[in-house]
Amino acid sequence: MINKEYVKEYIKINNELLEIKEKLKKINNLKNNIETKLISNIKDKNLENHQIETNNFYIDYFVKKNYQSISKKYLEDKIEEFINKNKLPDFKEELITYIYSSRKVDEFSSLKLKKK
Repeated sequence: MINKEYVKEYIKINNELLEIKEKLKKINNLKNNIETKLISNIKDKNLENHQIETNNFYIDYFVKKNYQSISKKYLEDKIEEFINKNKLPDFKEELITYIYSSRKVDEFSSLKLKKK
């Protein structure tokens, strides 16, 4: 028989987490909105190379790169492009299969809470 106290506690904690996640989402949206305004202000004033100093922090402006994710379709297209460009034999399907089947897979036990 399953321990009912564990189930009650699990549901209680899950509900608390949902509330916290919602609050966190709102706070992150607010932070992102202010960050966008601050970045715009820095650019408008040509202060990209300056550091903002507060009582507790330094704020540095920088540009970061965000690479496109690599999907199976993207891999297929780029490999095909490479093969055609370099006039190589077409081994695209074998290569894609090899890459995808060689990925590390981690398994772990988990619970999923579903509302009725």
